[in-house]
Amino acid sequence: MTAQYIPQVDNFNAIEAFVRRVYNPSGDPTLDAKISIQPYAYRAAFADLLNGTSPQQVIQIAANADFVLTSPRYRAVVDNVVDNTQLDAPPLVRILLTDTGSQEQLMSEAVDLTTYFGHIRTAQFEIQYPRIISGRSGMSVQVTNYSNILTTPQDYKLLELTFAGVLVRGF
Repeated sequence: MTAQYIPQVDNFNAIEAFVRRVYNPSGDPTLDAKISIQPYAYRAAFADLLNGTSPQQVIQIAANADFVLTSPRYRAVVDNVVDNTQLDAPPLVRILLTDTGSQEQLMSEAVDLTTYFGHIRTAQFEIQYPRIISGRSGMSVQVTNYSNILTTPQDYKLLELTFAGVLVRGF
């Protein structure tokens, strides 16, 4: 019997190894026992995202843990019908993420949403290098609908962003 490939387990092992390297660079086994890693997700939703608008939200990060962002996802709904085939078209939205604790932007300027986010309905999506947001901090999320480049600009009934990753607690 051959073993089955389970991407989620392999992915968690890679995330765990990354976290342990960052939080315990010397490899001290006594420090490894003092780190707790737990899958977690934050959500930001923007209702009625009209062409040319740039709303912003702040996600508060847990006070007792850092958040390591590994798998950001999006869903864009153009009308009230969830099964709309237009869901598969990438939204013309740019995003700018800023760590409010350090005021560090996670990108140099706003980038197309699909540069950093995978679609919620597709297979596993991972960013190339996880981002660490400190506990007791926040993440400012600003989105801009730039669909005015189209003949008929597109408004989005809902833009849902899921920030999946892990919480890291030290004891």
